[in-house]
Amino acid sequence: MMKTKLTLLTTLGAMASGALLAAVSLMDDFENRAIGDPLIGSTTSDGNWTWGMAGSSANSPQIAETDGLKFVDLGGMGQSSMTWESTGSGAYLNADPANPLEIEFDYLYLTPWGDNNFFRIIYLLDERWTNMDAGSATDPTGYALRVRVVDDSTFEYNIRQKGGGTWSTVEGTQGTFAASGLLNPDAETPGNAVRVRLRVEGNRQRLWVNGEEQFDVDIDPHWQNANFDNGYVQFWSNDSRRRGLANLAITEIVPGTDPGPQPGEVDWVVRDDFENRFLGQEVIGSTTSDLLWNWTYHSAGSPVIAEHENRLFADFNSQNQLSMSFQSVSDNAYLELDPDETIAIEFDYLYLTPWNDNNFFNTHYLLQDRWTNLGGASDPTGYSLRLQVTSDTTLDYAIRQRAGGSYTSVEGSVGTFETSGLLNSDAGTPGRPVRIRLEIKGNHQSLWIEGEHQFTLDIDPLPQNENFSTCFVQFWSNSSRRRGIDNIGIGYVTDGVVPDTGFAAWLAEHFSPLELNNPAISGEAASPAGDGISNVLKYALDLDPWTPSRDGLPKVVREDGELRITHRSRNDDPDLAYVVEVSGDLVTWHHGEEHVETLATWMDGDVEIREARALAIPGGGSTGFMRLRVIKD
Repeated sequence: MMKTKLTLLTTLGAMASGALLAAVSLMDDFENRAIGDPLIGSTTSDGNWTWGMAGSSANSPQIAETDGLKFVDLGGMGQSSMTWESTGSGAYLNADPANPLEIEFDYLYLTPWGDNNFFRIIYLLDERWTNMDAGSATDPTGYALRVRVVDDSTFEYNIRQKGGGTWSTVEGTQGTFAASGLLNPDAETPGNAVRVRLRVEGNRQRLWVNGEEQFDVDIDPHWQNANFDNGYVQFWSNDSRRRGLANLAITEIVPGTDPGPQPGEVDWVVRDDFENRFLGQEVIGSTTSDLLWNWTYHSAGSPVIAEHENRLFADFNSQNQLSMSFQSVSDNAYLELDPDETIAIEFDYLYLTPWNDNNFFNTHYLLQDRWTNLGGASDPTGYSLRLQVTSDTTLDYAIRQRAGGSYTSVEGSVGTFETSGLLNSDAGTPGRPVRIRLEIKGNHQSLWIEGEHQFTLDIDPLPQNENFSTCFVQFWSNSSRRRGIDNIGIGYVTDGVVPDTGFAAWLAEHFSPLELNNPAISGEAASPAGDGISNVLKYALDLDPWTPSRDGLPKVVREDGELRITHRSRNDDPDLAYVVEVSGDLVTWHHGEEHVETLATWMDGDVEIREARALAIPGGGSTGFMRLRVIKD
């Protein structure tokens, strides 16, 4: 097996520096600044851009520090707006609105905010902002991400668009994110930082807060904002409350590198498109199109085969409380699936008549023995995807979990999908089919509608739902409104959406699905925090990939005339090897029991700390060096 060798070199406190991410157009972690320095006029960490002040702001924000983190303290300046110009040419930073762009920063809050106190990222603006000397000749048009703190635990966000002289909130972008410690009681030092990432592609907008996706929307632009010759990015701090930001990055996304979350390839266990049936045939008792499974039921009636625009489907008609599942043609055993594998459930859903609050369609899965043993011995527990049409253009969805006799909706799974033609005006034939795709592994859930990703989340299970011996799938049609399904598939995802263990599991814990698809962010050698420490090295040392800090890196000291090194390690991954080496010239390195001796190991929480010493300096010189080499299989 090929080994990936990633080396961390520590020489009596000196350390090799790392390169910035290749895709970053502008990046600033402020670590190369002096505390108290004015920001305006200084350059970014890559030296290519100089901070400038837009508009008539009189003061410059200052470099400050808290808990070892340097940041920009916007102080109490009102209407402070900042931008960048090229160190070489003096040209302003422009972003092509035809290409994807990501804006990311850590936002630090210092004092409470009133209704009119906010912080904005203005982007994709027209010529007023790209020609800074134009004054107020033209009204600015474009978009802005506005964020503010409502209280110590509530972060508020929305996308704003401006046209005709006024700002308005874009539908579907307004919300809050719950966090703790956003405000510091002394009103002078920052509270907890919040990582904000905005992806912009023309009018397509996506927002993540602390790695959690908040929305993914297409903005209907004002007529003034429909087309841009170029794009411009500006930070705007409104009113006089104190706030700060750090770890700023504006990234131009290389076309073709961001497919977004995608459903996995599936080995289907059950497939049924109903094309081998005849009109009016009862579905219950008939076999699937692969002839391996019989449809069975847990209620009195059966759906029948109907036809819509030359396609056959299962018409639930007006059957009330109709539920269906599968039974083996060969031995009558009920369909069971392994809940330790990633399972896909996919079907086309056809809506025929309007629904009220109590009319819905459920797909039950991961159910316990009541459903795999069709008696009524126990109350059903598990999960279900519930679908409901509220209008001709609106499909509501939610993941529901059941325990103790009642269902509750899972936080983060409730939403609506906008499309057209869901209902047929004659209320007797189907509307337009909608493709539903749900992938599950235990409590991890991902949903796609019409190929568009709706959510990925880990469900905090109710006590009765924590463990399942079997996985079972059942379709349940509630109440007497007409509806139908077609093209059903149930099977195993061959390239699972949820990594099992090790480095892949660590990546899934720290990065969003979008970030996992971008090797410049989540690749082994990438350093999303911009501190030069690779993801795989932070994994090996059990460090946060998003925190730009050198705390927790190996430490080399000279003690009693000996070279000693102390380093962190994880003992839960057999694919990692930690090799301590010693050198006398930084060219030839030696390891093994003849050169290095382990002195002690101890636990610090879940992390093992190891201390070793050099037995002798190779070559017999008085100057020596030690390093830790991490090898990942």
